[in-house]
Amino acid sequence: MKNFKNIAIILPLFTLSSCQPGKQVHEDHDYQANTNAIYYGSIDVTNSFDSVVKLFGKTSECSGTLISPRLVLTNAHCTKANLYVTNLNDFDVDDPKAKVSKIRKMIKHPDFFDYGGPESPIEYDLALAILDKEIKIEKYPSVIKSEYEFTRNLSLHHNRVTQVGYGLDENDYHVRERRYRSARVYNKFSKCERNYNISDINLTIEHVGNSGDSGGPVFFRKRNNELKLASVHAAYVDLAYIEQGLRYSCPRSKSVKLYPHKNWFKNIGFDIFNDSVEELEKSVSSFLKNNPQDINRKYLNMNTGEMLGLKIKDFRVFSFKDASKDINMSIRACVEDYCHHIGTTKFEGIPKHQSIGYEQYFSIGPKSFYLDAFNKGYKDLKISLLSNTGRTYGEISEKFETFFQRSYSISDRIFNDEIMFEYQLNFFNQKN
Repeated sequence: MKNFKNIAIILPLFTLSSCQPGKQVHEDHDYQANTNAIYYGSIDVTNSFDSVVKLFGKTSECSGTLISPRLVLTNAHCTKANLYVTNLNDFDVDDPKAKVSKIRKMIKHPDFFDYGGPESPIEYDLALAILDKEIKIEKYPSVIKSEYEFTRNLSLHHNRVTQVGYGLDENDYHVRERRYRSARVYNKFSKCERNYNISDINLTIEHVGNSGDSGGPVFFRKRNNELKLASVHAAYVDLAYIEQGLRYSCPRSKSVKLYPHKNWFKNIGFDIFNDSVEELEKSVSSFLKNNPQDINRKYLNMNTGEMLGLKIKDFRVFSFKDASKDINMSIRACVEDYCHHIGTTKFEGIPKHQSIGYEQYFSIGPKSFYLDAFNKGYKDLKISLLSNTGRTYGEISEKFETFFQRSYSISDRIFNDEIMFEYQLNFFNQKN
């Protein structure tokens, strides 16, 4: 007879450290942005990791990695409130001697959305920060460029990596020093990992991170202190399981490998895997020349607490088949043929005579949603009107830049064989 006492029951508990400690979410569902620090780490007294920087603002702190004087790798979820970067203990932004730079532009991975709605997997929690002024160091780390190089380094370093950051210490105290610690790498066949869907794009290591370490590097470190950047730290997870009636905790740090995202880096003009530091700086200058004004600065004074409203009037449906059914409005942010679904709302109760002679007003989300999408490279707002059977009646399509630049509303008319209506898009202050 088989002995069932040793059968383990795995609990899928993924806890992401965020502003709300203790909140638990499953890895395959909602992703809460965290600012995960180095527990029991050593202070970098020899300045061996001067490529590691602190991103900070009034309410937020993260870490990052300088890969050229004006280019920093970090997390996408770190880009909201961080305005400055430093690689020393110089956090006084008014001190002219401090190595501090303002962040001029944040480029987020387009598949990472840090507000509600669709999932925001850790796999896409990447961003590049372009700095206003250079932070020069003696040697910038190289980036692991392939699975072969990653596996080879993993073997050479006996399945260990070094994580570095400016996060809280083991007592959750704010520290001004850069800290580092060696950590074991776990593969997806390890005891705690094997019953979870661990993505090969993520690197799962021993939990050493804390609040403030998000965006910081995970290095392979050679004896001559040559650093190879393997991944970017993103989150804390607990791969807990139950065995013989006892719960066992498996705290882990998860980070994002970089080489699976080669195409994205190349598409935005930064080949961080092959270009030299000098070539990357040329790419920065070219990017700033072609994008002379950061959209965040351009619309810095916009009231991002406003809502985007859609007014529809004189609505007519010409199809008798679907006239009595609700109509869905599918709202998407698009660039060329690629679209990201933002949400869906409805016209409820289309009258039997297939018309709405009066106006209807819909709130279709905060302005910040659409400004965020614009900053990530999406060009168009598309609102498709669909029947419950999938019939497409018509589509509103407007350029984001058009209605961000205008202080007045946009009005137009949709008229085809299926439907007719007039619409107006405008921003408004939501009443409390």
